[in-house]
Amino acid sequence: MKERRRERLEKLLLEQLASDILTIYELADRMVAVTRVRLSKDLSSAKVYITALEDVEEVVKILNSRTGYLRKLLATNLNLRYTPRLSFFKDEEEERAKRIDEIFRKLREEEGDSQET
Repeated sequence: MKERRRERLEKLLLEQLASDILTIYELADRMVAVTRVRLSKDLSSAKVYITALEDVEEVVKILNSRTGYLRKLLATNLNLRYTPRLSFFKDEEEERAKRIDEIFRKLREEEGDSQET
């Protein structure tokens, strides 16, 4: 039961944060996407993973400096009893997936070369 509640809340936070981030004027000209939200077991804190087309580290820095503003928006829009503390991180899942795909591609090429000889 608690796990389903946490998953629903993570999805709700992801959708709301994606919308709320658009209101931050420093990020008005940047393409920023919230990719994942992971809540702690006690729901008191959330790790928010983002991607951006350019300068992701700068975007993460701006978002971490605006956590108070974003928490206030979440509390207002979602009507939560407790609004989790937010921490923003660069989502490296996509980069890892690309590296793994590249490794598999190289292995297939090497295997193809060894079968030809």
